[in-house]
Formats: sequence, C-alpha cells, structure tokens
Amino acid sequence: MSEEPNLGASRFLDELALRLEGTRSTSARARESFFGELAPRLQTAKSLGLDLDQHLARRFNVLDYLRDDELGLSRIIADLLDPHATHGQRGLFLETFLECLHPSEQAQPATAGWDVNDGATVSATTEREIRNLRRIDVSVEIRTETATYCLAFENKPYAHDQPNQVADYLAFLDETYDQQFLLIYLSPTGQPPSEDSASGRELRERWRGRFAIMPFRESDEDWDDGLVRTPMSFAGWLAECRRRCEVDRLRWFLRDAEVFCERTFGGKTMVGESERNAVREFVLSDPEKLRTALAVHESWPDIRDDVCGRFLERLCRRVRGHERLKQLGAELTVGCTYEGEKKKRNRLWLHRNSWQCQPNEAKSNNPDSGHRYAVRLESDGPGPNRWFIGVLAPEKGSDLSEEARKARIEHFSSLTTSFPHGDSWPPSWWAWYVDLDEETRDWNRLVPELEKECHQEDGPILRALADRFVAIALEAVPKVDAIHDGVW
Repeated sequence: MSEEPNLGASRFLDELALRLEGTRSTSARARESFFGELAPRLQTAKSLGLDLDQHLARRFNVLDYLRDDELGLSRIIADLLDPHATHGQRGLFLETFLECLHPSEQAQPATAGWDVNDGATVSATTEREIRNLRRIDVSVEIRTETATYCLAFENKPYAHDQPNQVADYLAFLDETYDQQFLLIYLSPTGQPPSEDSASGRELRERWRGRFAIMPFRESDEDWDDGLVRTPMSFAGWLAECRRRCEVDRLRWFLRDAEVFCERTFGGKTMVGESERNAVREFVLSDPEKLRTALAVHESWPDIRDDVCGRFLERLCRRVRGHERLKQLGAELTVGCTYEGEKKKRNRLWLHRNSWQCQPNEAKSNNPDSGHRYAVRLESDGPGPNRWFIGVLAPEKGSDLSEEARKARIEHFSSLTTSFPHGDSWPPSWWAWYVDLDEETRDWNRLVPELEKECHQEDGPILRALADRFVAIALEAVPKVDAIHDGVW
C-alpha cells in the first residue's frame, strides 16, 4: 500500500520534468526565431537609414564638434539667455524661459513681475565667483528702475555635488538679491541635489519659490521628494525657442541642442529612428514576440553588467602591462572592481603602496582609497555611465584650510593644461578630474562594441581608454610623489 503513492509521485515528477523540458525547448525556439527574424529587418532598416543620411544628414549634430562638458553647456545657456548675444534675438529666448516657468505655481512667485523688455538691463555671465572658491555656473541679472533680479543655474549634466554647494549658492543669492532670485538646478532627468549639498527639508521649507529643479529632458520618473520641478524640461525650452525663432541658422542649432539633450540624457542605445520603428513594428506583430521582448528587456541589466565587468578587467590588465608605465618605476598597484548599479562602485585605480597615509582622527581621511592618493577611472552612475578619470585625495578639500585647498588646486592645475576640460572639486575628495569624451562616457550604449572587444586581441575603445588613463597617470603620479617626498 505504501509504494503506490510513491509511484504516483514519481510519475508526476517525470511528467513535470518532461513538460518543463518541453517549455524550455519551446522558449529556446521562440527566442531563436525572434532574433532570426528581427536581424534582417534591422539590417534593412539600417541600410535605409544610411541612404537617408546621405541625402538628409539626419545624424549630423553640430554639438558633436563643440565642447559638451559642464562649462561648454553653461556657455550655451548663458549665450541664449543674453539679449545682447550674437544670436540677435534680443530677449526672445529669455522671455520664453520665464514663460515656461509660469505654469508652476511654486516656481512662479520668484519670477512674478520680471520684465525683460520694459527698460530692463540684462547681463548673463558664466562661472560667477562668490566665496569659498564657489562659482555659480550661469547668472542672469535683470535690473530695472525698482529692483534687481537674478536667474541662476547650477548645471549638473554629469558631475555630482560638492558638500554644501547648493546651500552656499542659495545663501549668497539671498544675501545679494533679498529673495528676488530663482536658482535652477539642471540635472539629467530631474535628480535632486545630494543631501550633503542642500538638505531636502531646507529646500522644501526655507527655499520654496526660490529653488526649482529642471531636467535636461523629459522623464517618466516620479520623484516623490516634495521638491519643485519646472513644468518644462531644458530640451522642451529649446524646442519652444525653435518654434518661436524665425532664423533658420538658429533653428538648426536649437534643434541640434535639443537632440543632444535627448540623446545624452535619454539612455537610448539605438541611434537610428529607422531601427526603432522596425523593432516596434516587429514586436507588435505577435503577442508571443512581446513576451520574448519582455524577457530580453528584463535580462538586459545582467547582460550589460557581465559584459562591462569583463571589459573593465581587460582594461585593467591592459593598463597594468602598458609599456609607458615603466617610466614611473616599480611599486605601482593597478586594480579594478565592478558592482553594476551600485553608485560609485565601478572603478579602476592606480597608486603606489608608499603613498598610504596614517588615518587622522581629526580629519575625514578617505577609507575608500585606503587613506592614500590614487589615480582613478570611475563611473558616476547610474550603472556603468558617466565615466571620468581623476586624482583622488586622502582628505576632503573642505577639511583643509583655505590656503592648503588653494595650494592643492594649484599643484594639480597643470593637468588641465595637458588635458583640456579638466577641473577640480575644491571641497571634495577629488583634487582633479576630467570627464571621458561622449563616445566613451556611457558604457550602456557601448555594450555590443565592448563585448566584441572582449573577444579580440585589441580594440579601439580598449586602446583609447588605456592610453588616456596612462597618459594622465604619467603626469599625475610625479605630482603625488612630490607631495609625499615633501617637495611640495
């Protein structure tokens, strides 16, 4: 009697195993068919896109040839908002920007009554220096007979905040303009400042109506933090300016700037509209294809992290064996770590063991760098995106005296001469940094190329990144050596 249930259970498990195996086989065939049918469609769409490019140059974008880092974007913003700039449109773009704020009841009070035409004098500047080595990215002053207003921008397309940065800006603007100001915080998709930069509570309570976040491009993300965000994105403002402008040359530039924002901060990996349309039509042609597409979508983060992790290890080996590093002598340690979505946990580093400092309880020595200087390639997230190369210090600049902080900036300033667009983050751990160029800054969209290079002896991305890192190390390492030798 006791054997019959066991036999029933055995048959059940055998049947279940067969069904699971059949399901796996069916799914495998479905995926094979999915990609087999999609591949030639994509190739056809790509060929069509190339033919259109030949006649329309659809992918040509003037910003690809201009400086597109934080300072470059700030100059574009200031120039467009300046009625006296060479665009010749007087106050059109500034008026359009102020009108874009009006649907927001919380951002509107700060700009209510601002008139840029009725005898007002407007001046726009970049890198406006205040105190504590701070600089406001863009400052637009509007002076009338009765008051002076300021529309200020903190431009954060790639970098993270410095300690107390936004709080210091707001305090300065309040002292200078007596509440007649609005600080716009520009971030990729509406991200708020870090709590170290300005607390969310203070922004909500003390600075409501004087602070607003503007995303570079529209996002579906629902920010549940109670902070004010502008009704229109930066890309949306550019589009509205383009609609109101009647000069073709300016309309082309505004369109290029709009596309740049969507492309740079939108996370799209497929550049061609033809390819996107081909995929959409193919997937929607059959519900079963939708299931396969969903499985591919949900698997993408794991696929991406596997590829990026292996590529970073290859890059680490390439740097470690780089012929030019021999110029720096022995005692160099090169390593890497990759942790996917974890912010600031994807990095490659180089240091000397002799650089290690004793932890100082009186100062916030950086345990993340082993209490030492290091040359680092690091992603500022999310995921393997926004890569930059910098010199990480063992102490925060905010813990140094003003004299020591200025001396550190000056000591590493020649790196900016050798590597244009570099900069320092005075109050932070970073003595100096420079963003990677647009082609290699975000790895999410480079996954196919990175996977290809993982199976090759060499590759253009691997070679370019290794050479760039080593070139910076060759200049940065002697400067750190000078610090430890007491020469500086």
